[in-house]
Amino acid sequence: MSRCATAKPARADRNALRLATVLLTGSLLLGSGVALGSDIEQAAAAEALFDEGLELLDRGELERACAKLHASLELDPGVGTLMYLAECHRRLGRNTSAWTRFLEAAALARATQQPARGELAQARADELAPSLSRLTVKVSPQAARAGVQVLRGGLVLEPETWGSALPVDPGTYEIVATAPGYQPFRRTVHLGRNGDQVVAEIPALLPERVEPASGQEPIADPPTRAHDQEVVDRRALHPVTWGLAGLTLVGAALGTSFAVWAESIEANALRDCEPGPKCAPNELDELERARKRASVAHGSFAVASVTLVAATIWEIHARRSTRSGHERGLRWGLAAVNPLDSPLPRGAQVTLHARFE
Repeated sequence: MSRCATAKPARADRNALRLATVLLTGSLLLGSGVALGSDIEQAAAAEALFDEGLELLDRGELERACAKLHASLELDPGVGTLMYLAECHRRLGRNTSAWTRFLEAAALARATQQPARGELAQARADELAPSLSRLTVKVSPQAARAGVQVLRGGLVLEPETWGSALPVDPGTYEIVATAPGYQPFRRTVHLGRNGDQVVAEIPALLPERVEPASGQEPIADPPTRAHDQEVVDRRALHPVTWGLAGLTLVGAALGTSFAVWAESIEANALRDCEPGPKCAPNELDELERARKRASVAHGSFAVASVTLVAATIWEIHARRSTRSGHERGLRWGLAAVNPLDSPLPRGAQVTLHARFE
């Protein structure tokens, strides 16, 4: 192959490389030109907004002035824009916003080697610090365990900020706490100027109420309510029941005392009569005394039985009047045993029992 045949492809490759280099360089220059033009337009817009904001600030139209200065800051952040925006907020009484902007201006001035302006911005921020209004949001342990999320005027407050006195601008704020499965908690707080301090507490959230669907049975009460109902069922006895129960105990005690007394008298009288069928007159008198006391014992036991029945009936009536649902049964009983073969009691046993089931 001749040298001329190999030279043509090599020359063609070099020409193609040169063309590609020219096109790439042109595209880079074109792109940088477009970017440069965009930056110039953005800077011009920021300057125009800044000038308009200063004019509004001089005329006292503070709300519009702050809006223009903020828009200028978004396009072209600068120390001067930050300081004028901070001054605008200060005149509106938004000390926390002004304090924040002065701190940003101080940091930017130090980063851009403007120590004088940085010192001025820091001094203005220090002057405002004592007058900042602060809001503290405290979350109860129960709400924290439920996974609560806290919002202050739409701003989510991270758990690390709970319990801290955070600077905020004066005004009215809505505190909203939400958690899955619980009813939202809302509270509105108002903060004044000149260092006002407000604490908003988030209590334990209430569980959501689940409404039954159409045609379905209502959802049963939670266990806590069932427990409360059980406590009602186990309430103390009615005062009338206590009174009747007291009479029952008195009658039983009196009957037992007289029965023991009668038995003692009878035993002493029969000690000399036995084993013969006849007794002396004084021994017969003692036996008569024993019979009278035995009669008193029988009467006392009868009174105890009547009052026990009355107490039972009264308590059942009282419980039925205050309790719905199934009724508890009541078992009661009275047993009196006299093992003596003779008319006189040698011993007496009385059993009184009452039990609700």
